[in-house]
Amino acid sequence: SIFVEMDQMPVNSSLKVDRNALPKPDWSRLSGRESAAPTTKGELLLTDIWKDLLGVEQVGVQDDFFELGGHSLAAVQLMSRIKEATGKKLPLTTLFQHSTIKKLAGQLNGYNKPLTNGKPAADKPEPRFSSLICIREGGEKKPPLYLVHGGGLHVLFYQNMVKYLEEDQPIYALQAVGLNEGEEPLDSIEEMAAHYIREIKMQNPDGPYCLAGYSLGGLIAWEMAAQLQQENKEVPMLALFDAVAKYEWAGNGGGSNLKKKFKKLGFNMSLMLKDPAKAIEYKSSVLKMQFQHLKGKLTMAYLNTKTNEIEEGYIPYGKEVYEKSLQAYEKYVLQPLQIHVDLFKAKEQMFYLHDPDHYGWDQFALHGLTIHQIEGNHLTLFDDPHGRQLAEALGKRLAEIRKSVMSG
Repeated sequence: SIFVEMDQMPVNSSLKVDRNALPKPDWSRLSGRESAAPTTKGELLLTDIWKDLLGVEQVGVQDDFFELGGHSLAAVQLMSRIKEATGKKLPLTTLFQHSTIKKLAGQLNGYNKPLTNGKPAADKPEPRFSSLICIREGGEKKPPLYLVHGGGLHVLFYQNMVKYLEEDQPIYALQAVGLNEGEEPLDSIEEMAAHYIREIKMQNPDGPYCLAGYSLGGLIAWEMAAQLQQENKEVPMLALFDAVAKYEWAGNGGGSNLKKKFKKLGFNMSLMLKDPAKAIEYKSSVLKMQFQHLKGKLTMAYLNTKTNEIEEGYIPYGKEVYEKSLQAYEKYVLQPLQIHVDLFKAKEQMFYLHDPDHYGWDQFALHGLTIHQIEGNHLTLFDDPHGRQLAEALGKRLAEIRKSVMSG
């Protein structure tokens, strides 16, 4: 959308382009861009927050959060700032349907009234929390795609992929129970799958069901497919985004813990020797997430606060949800399934895997396994430009599934 002239590209210590040092684009120069001024208290509040958070000088109420450079981490900070200013906690997924200032301001009860004198509009009732989030309703002839959250437990990161899928493709996402205050998180994969299926059936009682999940969400999607098949429901596609099968816990050649530790150590050493800058960048990101998990737990334990916010943090959920998801993962035992799996693998393997070729799924997917290689690593799989590549590969499979379902 915008071209920025520079004498030279900024580089970091490893002589690669330092993206953080790139100058911010001047969005006001974008021709044809609508720059409508705020007309409500909520729009004015969000305009100020967006300018500060996204580093832009001019923002219109019709501007899109993601088009201005917003991402999932910035979204966490945005919701934290909104709660600090208004006392209202909005789910991250609100940004899927309300990604402009005007739409998002409409979700702020008491802040969507005109700034001018006049009769104020009545506040809207608080919406019921739902794990099922409608991203796009799409066309009736296409089977809906259901995206299951990963270890982050929210689904906003899918935004970088779904924006490249066909506009008439129905897309829904599933976020974890417990993200909303006052709700008890689930601690088993089986319970998570059963709950998500119940919510899906309220929207689509008969199917078919095209399922997809990232990382931990891959195991949840697998269990959902198993339970749906037990009910004789059609699951024409099971897509796993860099998800690893728990084959070692199923008793299929995991080896001793000591042997596994030596293999991990050897892998990490070879990774450091091959590309130290990239290895350090990846490991630093992982450590940052682990630190934020620990920071959140210690903060909650010390303050014993009623809220579960982590200031400027990585985790957009309460203290129990993440721990419950770990418990669910540890307890789950993977069983073979009469199904075909599409595995979308990140090309850059940044952590040790017992089976780097198939991620262990060839032992469980009894109808076969198709592997799609996607640029990036486990943490950057959905970042642009990888998100576009992933969407193109997924879109082709959805088109094939659609033809198969219609012909069948």
